[in-house]
Amino acid sequence: MPSPKTSRSARSLSIAAALILLTSPLFPSVAAERDQHTATPKADAQTAESHTLSAETATYKISGTLNDGAFSIRLMRAADGTAVVGAKIGLTINGQTGSATEKAQGVYVYRSEVLKPETPDYEVVITIEDGQKNDLLVGTLASKHARAEEHDHEREPHDTHNHDAHAGKAEGSEKHDHSGHGHAETGDEKGDDHGAEKHAHGDDNHDGHDDHGEDSHGDEHAVRLTPAVMKEFGIKTERADRGSIAKLITRPAEVSFNLEHYTHVVPRVGGIASSIRVSQGDRVKKDQVLAEFESRELAGLKAEYLGAIERFDLARREFQRMQPLRKKGIASEKTYLATRSVFVEARITLRSARQKLSSIGIRGKVLQQIVKEPDANIARYIMRSPMDGVVISRHLVRGELVSTEREAFVIANLSSVWIDISVYASDIPVVRAGQQVVLETETGEKASGSISFVTPDVSEKTRTAKARVVLEGNSSKFRPGMFIKASIAVSQSGVAIRVPKSAIHVQDGKTVVFANEEGAFKPRPVTVGRQNDHYAEITQGLKPGDTFASEGSFLIKAQLSKASFGDGHNH
Repeated sequence: MPSPKTSRSARSLSIAAALILLTSPLFPSVAAERDQHTATPKADAQTAESHTLSAETATYKISGTLNDGAFSIRLMRAADGTAVVGAKIGLTINGQTGSATEKAQGVYVYRSEVLKPETPDYEVVITIEDGQKNDLLVGTLASKHARAEEHDHEREPHDTHNHDAHAGKAEGSEKHDHSGHGHAETGDEKGDDHGAEKHAHGDDNHDGHDDHGEDSHGDEHAVRLTPAVMKEFGIKTERADRGSIAKLITRPAEVSFNLEHYTHVVPRVGGIASSIRVSQGDRVKKDQVLAEFESRELAGLKAEYLGAIERFDLARREFQRMQPLRKKGIASEKTYLATRSVFVEARITLRSARQKLSSIGIRGKVLQQIVKEPDANIARYIMRSPMDGVVISRHLVRGELVSTEREAFVIANLSSVWIDISVYASDIPVVRAGQQVVLETETGEKASGSISFVTPDVSEKTRTAKARVVLEGNSSKFRPGMFIKASIAVSQSGVAIRVPKSAIHVQDGKTVVFANEEGAFKPRPVTVGRQNDHYAEITQGLKPGDTFASEGSFLIKAQLSKASFGDGHNH
């Protein structure tokens, strides 16, 4: 019988052996679980800050972090690293502008619902106003998680190799240890019985699948869709062909009114508003009545015009009567010249009164109506719309005393708008008039146009130039005041095979497009070359003329994924 001391020694050796085995590479699952628990506090600490930014100029240095929608900026002087306090910080992040609030000495915070942890990167433009100094910094608010995933992806082949090696060692060790104790035979018998049972069950299920049809299980790596289904889900196909890949630069832009179709409606005479016919947001036609005024000034002008008409008629009739009397020698030359002088003066006075009314918009038929109806309300002034458009603003209420020094209405035709793109100084050599631009709103609405001109100067405040696109016919999607992003095609490169980016997917770790082979869509591995946000070059995997799903192919991918999981059956 062993002594207590011997038993304690044996137990100690057993515990030590167990600890060695648990920490050994022969138990990768245990080691992995240990490593996971050990790394958890570090992972939690990293998730607090989702994005980081670092930028520097000759004057300032900035470091920023994004945490739960709050972008914290630390502003320092580049020379000595001291904090900059009391500065005004303006930001443009993916086309949205705002300003940061100083929370502590040299620390400024900007909050926005647009800033989300799941977004990979944000393009940030920061303007600094520090007393008499202005500066601009451009940087990328990059995702820390995206960087970590890229790093893990680079390590993945090495880790997988080590794991397989460790698994092989563990399997060999288990077989060796169990061979002398009879445990392997029992485990194998249980495993074989269980596997046989599963196999038999699987055979039964396959026998019962005959009713599903050949299209469902004839080829697990192909999907057949009827034309009706393709139309319903927006699946479109096209043939592989040559094309061009544009080199794009994406910059923030702002939608503004086209000032060629924008007008301020100002009263030509002062008065009191007696009737308002339109409201803000109303659509109006040219010459439509906007408002009516009671104007003492207008009454005076109309009275002057009617009096000038009467005096002219009298002078004209007197002059016509004097002409034959002069020829017969009845009227003296002096009397004739006096009559003629009165007639000429009356004609000049009439022209002057008519021009005064014309200058305030009373001309043509309206002027004739004043003569036909001299007893009508001569103090009424009617304000009309000078163009077709929409009433953008109304600065007028009933009974208000209106002057000629401020606008009463603002009207704009929104069928055409301006897109002003911020062009950095480094972009000016490659951005020019005539280049194609793809415009996109925050909601994903897209339009295209071309640059009409690029300003020759650079703004002193933003240090950017402006490239303008005149966009026609998109007033419902692109409204003045919106901030959008603009992708400018600064150069073009011809490629043998070009496909839309929407046609490319990643399946089972491979880059594929879904080619239509004999009426069935199958994933075909491809190699992608040059690309931009809209198109990609295919260097291998597609030949000219091959048909592939160019739009809506996510449904095909979903169907293939569904088939790979057995569509709910046990295969």
